[in-house]
Amino acid sequence: MNDSPLGSLPDDLENSETEPETLLDVVEEVFRAAQSNLDSYDQRSVNRYERGSLVIDTCRIFGSKQPFETAIRHPEFSVNWIIVEAYDTVEEAQSGHERWVDVMTRKHLPEELRDCCNSKISDLCVESGNRLVFARKVGKNS
Repeated sequence: MNDSPLGSLPDDLENSETEPETLLDVVEEVFRAAQSNLDSYDQRSVNRYERGSLVIDTCRIFGSKQPFETAIRHPEFSVNWIIVEAYDTVEEAQSGHERWVDVMTRKHLPEELRDCCNSKISDLCVESGNRLVFARKVGKNS
């Protein structure tokens, strides 16, 4: 493993030379990546914003197409995280984080948030017909 402050892929993920062939392979890969993500949050964090029930988190992520992503949790859209944007560099991630804080703290929230599909599991959701679009549930532009 790399000792970068934002981490690198664990050896078993970084050295994977084959694409998963079955749903079980995808699930196993997702769980390995999730464990790596849980073990190292403080090292992977780029920035985090919290105000009331709004949380915007940008960090390095393992097991995804692009290594950095911004996720939003807001009860007017979903109780779960929505991955709204993915990036190739920490600089892009920081800039994207600031942009999302601006968007989500304006007087009028967006009408919907879209998952950017930065993972194999989100690709499977889209392939099964889920658009991964989260419309606001409360008071339009309130």
